Amino acid sequence: MKSLPKKIAAITLFVSLSLSSCETINPVAAGGLAGVGSGVIARTAGLSSTESALVGVAVGVTTAVIVYSYQKRKATEREQAAAAARAAKVQKKVDAKSKSAPKTRYVAVPTEKSDTVMLYDTKKEKVVGSSAYEMEKTPKKGEVVKFGSINAEYVGT
Repeated sequence: MKSLPKKIAAITLFVSLSLSSCETINPVAAGGLAGVGSGVIARTAGLSSTESALVGVAVGVTTAVIVYSYQKRKATEREQAAAAARAAKVQKKVDAKSKSAPKTRYVAVPTEKSDTVMLYDTKKEKVVGSSAYEMEKTPKKGEVVKFGSINAEYVGT
């Protein structure tokens, strides 16, 4: 293997891993970076130029879609109040050990709009932080969605 492709692959992987937890990264930038890195690695591993380009495009598009599935921002006071009110209803079900209680510790409770959610911790009985997540697509009620390292069940309106 040539030294330059190894260095490019190593730098791209380092930058990709460093930015993977960045909550404000542009989906196109994330996809592009992941795609280039994957393409370089595939080419270095011995795939043809066409095959490594296809690998890069596939990984880039997949990464961009995953990053774009939600955008994190600070919730407004109205959104926090709406989420807290919905979370209180969820907590009553948890406390009563209802059959309709959530399957996960964390739940995604809608704020004012069903496509914007905040996370609620059913064990600590409080909303997690002050972040609101604007969803690209509103999940189905009961669907588990990944928000960074947290899996949360969408409880609907």
